[in-house]
Amino acid sequence: MKTNILILAVCAALPGLALNQESWVASYGSNGNSCTQSAPCATFQGALGATSAGGIVRAIDTADYGPVRITQSVTIDGNGTGASIAVANADAIDINPGVSGGVVIRNLVLAGVGGPTGIFAQSSAVIENVSINGNWSDGIVCYAVSAGVTCNLRNVSIIGSQFGVIVQGASLSVRDSLVQGNNTGIYVVSNGASLPGAALVERSEISFNTVAGIYVDGTVGPALVRYSYCVVTGNATGIQTVNGGQIITDRTNMLAGNTSDGVTPFSISAK
Repeated sequence: MKTNILILAVCAALPGLALNQESWVASYGSNGNSCTQSAPCATFQGALGATSAGGIVRAIDTADYGPVRITQSVTIDGNGTGASIAVANADAIDINPGVSGGVVIRNLVLAGVGGPTGIFAQSSAVIENVSINGNWSDGIVCYAVSAGVTCNLRNVSIIGSQFGVIVQGASLSVRDSLVQGNNTGIYVVSNGASLPGAALVERSEISFNTVAGIYVDGTVGPALVRYSYCVVTGNATGIQTVNGGQIITDRTNMLAGNTSDGVTPFSISAK
């Protein structure tokens, strides 16, 4: 009996059984490791499984760390190393619905070679210092099936997708970002009358998109974009609204140099 008690006590004390608050990945890592800085994992998904809710996963060096599905509050940080995810037939990052506490995606390069979506967020997320390049169907999708989903983008570059950013039934903010060379730059639509799509776009460039720079679709419910201090140029249509979609500005923008500038945004005076 004493022996059994001793074995249980030793096992309970083993550090390998505890989840990390901070986990690490490296090009030389293995998912059989503990995912600590001295024994890193090989993929973001492997490290996520070793990380407690609210923790952080960091990259040590430049490598492709593979696609990841996020089911808990976490920060994934490329850590300034040039860390990337390159995938052909899957989303690079999926954020499941119902994740509480928020998700942060930071300092990554997502390289599409025919994949469906760079980041598919069904829970609130902060996305900053992320470059999404290549042949993605959608660069970022912010999608809500229940109220309260918000995606905040800062210093994000999305180039060469069919849709740069899709907002469906959620709220989006885009600041200090580049949405360029996609078919449609930013597309905002509701997910039914109870889940309106809304976006705030500030200090950003939406340029050289082959269909429209900003497209606001009110077909299935209210849809609204507010934009200020932006450059919208070189697009086939600069701003397009359909079926009651609205775009509002209260600051100076450059809407010029498009094949068609499209609709004139409703302007309100600054207070």
